[in-house]
Amino acid sequence: MRVYTDGGLELARFHPRFIIEHVIARCRFLGRQSALERDLVLEAAGHLGVRD
Repeated sequence: MRVYTDGGLELARFHPRFIIEHVIARCRFLGRQSALERDLVLEAAGHLGVRD
């Protein structure tokens, strides 16, 4: 995933769970059924890194 390769981020054990929980919360916020869609997964993964 580019988030890891481009950002130099290493995969941590909590990342998959964080991504799933983020997608579920985002879908709830949008009022739609939860689904692992590419855009939502990438959005969640983008929240894993810390930006300066």
